Amino acid sequence: MIVSLSAVTVGFVAGILIDTVVGRPPRLSASTAFPTAASCSDAGCCDTGNADPAHRPLLDVSNPQEKLRSGARFAFSLLRELGPWLIAGILLGAAIEGIVPKEAVTAYLGRASLVGILMTLVIAGAFYTDSLASLPWVRTLLDKGLGAGSGMILLVAGVGTNLSTLGPVARIMGLRTAVVYAASVVVLTGTLGYLLNRLL
Repeated sequence: MIVSLSAVTVGFVAGILIDTVVGRPPRLSASTAFPTAASCSDAGCCDTGNADPAHRPLLDVSNPQEKLRSGARFAFSLLRELGPWLIAGILLGAAIEGIVPKEAVTAYLGRASLVGILMTLVIAGAFYTDSLASLPWVRTLLDKGLGAGSGMILLVAGVGTNLSTLGPVARIMGLRTAVVYAASVVVLTGTLGYLLNRLL
């Protein structure tokens, strides 16, 4: 619950900051967003089924066998993509359980200190893989005395501070947007994490 609310808050405020500092991208006109037969120059670019998305059915239950095969392929694709990260997260959690003393976690990451928050932000950026894969080792750290706010930082801040996210953001939306995005995520998660560590 805390992680979900924090992630929504960080995303909402970060979006407002990006719109304010960087500015919004130009809006597409209706004719550009939904081309019609009169505005298309290519013979194959217009399709009467794609002209008005409002008239599409909410669910497409035609050809159920093909839909089932497509869903199975998608499920196996997700398993191949996420499975190794989940296993790595579980193994890392097991290593933390056996190697890292509880006293060390409590002393450095369990207190509501700015040093602990900064250390958590560094760990979030360095070890981020995927929020789902991070759950096992973050849960282990929580059991060893990690503050609730610091746990939130590990799950949320890594999204905005790792190169695998910032690279595509900078390439597609510009370097300035990537910098504002990363800075806002770090500041917001650090502030929320510090407050949660003090309150919980």
